[in-house]
Amino acid sequence: MKNLLLLLLVSVLIFSGCKKDEPAGNADVTSISITVNYSDWEPYSGDRYSGWEVERNVSEITDELISNGAIMVYEKYDGHYTALPYTQSYEDISVTNYFSFKPGKIFLGIQYNWEIIYNGEPPTIEYKVVFIENITSKSLNLGDYEEVKEYYNLVD
Repeated sequence: MKNLLLLLLVSVLIFSGCKKDEPAGNADVTSISITVNYSDWEPYSGDRYSGWEVERNVSEITDELISNGAIMVYEKYDGHYTALPYTQSYEDISVTNYFSFKPGKIFLGIQYNWEIIYNGEPPTIEYKVVFIENITSKSLNLGDYEEVKEYYNLVD
């Protein structure tokens, strides 16, 4: 019996020292949801492009995260998430959905070259923002929210 307990104890110690390549969750990765209602957007216009932009306070965006991590933004459309930035084009019409950031703030925007696309009123959009303090996988496709969500065990 003592030998069995000793074997069990040694096995636990050996296997608890092993480190998996793929984490089962990660304290260095967090996410938030941001919903931008049509009335939240601030319009802007220029010579070639117009659009809407919104600014949100996001305390998770720090100098350290900007220097050593990653900030990914995904837009929810028709039940699926698409990584930003992305551009949709058709003939001479283009729409670009984008984001930018600085410590403590995120800017979300829609830029277009043809005003009739949204009939003068911007859409309500749901975003998922993922903060990765330490990138642990070189093969992870950060452009695929479902893959990031599964890899880091994020909860919607």
